[in-house]
Amino acid sequence: MHPSIYFSFNDGGYEWFSFAEANKQDVKLGFAKDLATCTPQEIYREWFSINGGGKFGHSRLGYFLGDILFQHQISQLGEMSAIVAWRDQHFEEKVNSWLYY
Repeated sequence: MHPSIYFSFNDGGYEWFSFAEANKQDVKLGFAKDLATCTPQEIYREWFSINGGGKFGHSRLGYFLGDILFQHQISQLGEMSAIVAWRDQHFEEKVNSWLYY
């Protein structure tokens, strides 16, 4: 099964996933810049809503970023620690560092 199935609910998932993978670093940086300048509502609409996607032409890229962040945490911390990593007082700093890495 192609990995796009985990992110899509229609037949456009392969194209969406291919774009996200090919442009991973640009997507991360775009999200980081929006985090610094946009309201939570604007972040939700652009990065998580099906009605967003104006920045890269694909909606819901925030879910892709969330997955690759979690996979990165699993590789660094192990699965159990990655699940509760948000409890770390420096979690937000670590996520921001990851976005620019």
